[in-house]
Amino acid sequence: ETLGVDFCVKAMSGAYQTNRKENAHEDSVWSVLWTNDDKIVTGSIDETVKVWTPKTETSSVPKLEEASTFTGHFLGVVSLSASADGRLCACSSLDGRLRIWNLDEKSLVKLIDPGPVEAWTVAVHPQGQLVAAGSQTGSVNVFGVGAQGDKPEAVLTPHNKFIMSVAYSPDGRLLASGAMDGAVHVMDAVSGNLIRKLEGHSKP
Repeated sequence: ETLGVDFCVKAMSGAYQTNRKENAHEDSVWSVLWTNDDKIVTGSIDETVKVWTPKTETSSVPKLEEASTFTGHFLGVVSLSASADGRLCACSSLDGRLRIWNLDEKSLVKLIDPGPVEAWTVAVHPQGQLVAAGSQTGSVNVFGVGAQGDKPEAVLTPHNKFIMSVAYSPDGRLLASGAMDGAVHVMDAVSGNLIRKLEGHSKP
């Protein structure tokens, strides 16, 4: 069985319409990203990452065209994040590794194997020079895109449980993480110092 992806786009009338792409992936789609330069990136349990470009012709609803497919993950892709210019995209997989792709050149920029801590959720710094990855141990490992090897440039420890999500602020100065402990930590992205802890959730 092949699965499609539903994309909702805003038409000129202001109403939302559904544009469905059949056979987008061969298994469940776990992550969808819309870049600032209008590329749509999808990550699937079928171990692939696909890039789609919406082409507006005579209709107000774009036609979705597959621009590229990235392979190399050994298990499903579960998290995606892109730089502000849409050039770089980081992907985390159930195999525990990170892959950073250049979407314009359709090439692999860096493969990161963080080892036992693994990488489950990922955030690219807006300028594209850093990638933050949340782990199942509660740490956030920050890697340099241009650095040699797999050693992180910084290790932040905001939680003691599985981190489900990480995100940079638009200016890259702050880094937020959410975990299975139900808390959200907002940190200084450079020093790692805790700025605020949010505890409004009763569940992860």
